[in-house]
Amino acid sequence: MSFRIVICLYLALTVEAVTGKNIRLVGGTETSIRHHSYMAAFKYISSDEHICGGAIISAQHVLTAGQCVDEDLVNINDLIIRVGTSNITESNLYVDGILFEIEQIFLHPDYISQLTTTSKYQSDIAVVKIRTSFEFSYLINRIELPTSDLNYGSIAYIIGWGKRSIDDFSPNKLRKTWMMIINNDVCESAYHMRILYDQFCAFQTQRVGACIGDVGSPLVANHILIGIVSLFDPCALGFPDIYVNIYSHIEYIFAILNL
Repeated sequence: MSFRIVICLYLALTVEAVTGKNIRLVGGTETSIRHHSYMAAFKYISSDEHICGGAIISAQHVLTAGQCVDEDLVNINDLIIRVGTSNITESNLYVDGILFEIEQIFLHPDYISQLTTTSKYQSDIAVVKIRTSFEFSYLINRIELPTSDLNYGSIAYIIGWGKRSIDDFSPNKLRKTWMMIINNDVCESAYHMRILYDQFCAFQTQRVGACIGDVGSPLVANHILIGIVSLFDPCALGFPDIYVNIYSHIEYIFAILNL
């Protein structure tokens, strides 16, 4: 049985159980920072290019993917964090939203960026500390971290500024869409590689999912941060997106927050 048949059967059975028969599969929609005040954008200072997403987890810390702050992959000295805005277009750079300089990057000690045929991006997570502090408001606030592991078959929402297609222009407006957390065995059958202990997959349908600029962006369930985007087949070609399981790294995250 092919992956597409397996995933369609899985979604048909599980979505009905979770949300009822009237569910409709739809693409991402624009949303407001007022509803997702924990959102953070990593951008290059020199070019204003959007690089990655992230989530505010304290008055001084943002959680993102390790690859977003890996000095072998990005110019970390040119990075800045922008919060408090739904729109990240260049024209609003100094009008809408607030920019924060990075003081320190805590890349997970087990992070590995090497892509192999059996696994990709081990421990793809990082905590980033800003130089000053966020002043919390209705536009800027932190998100809660999980106190228990995720539930397969449950619905969560991905939020980000990523492109709407691989040929899209630079991202600008914040968007969200729902995804379903699927069993790792189903995901492995799609990618023909091992899903690591700290990874999980989510899927909705073809032409819905993460794209360029969404790495590091949060996956949220019941106002709790359960995952961050790590890997995807660009863009939304009918394969699940792969996320880092926040609960798998909760002790590491709190250790950094308590420094």
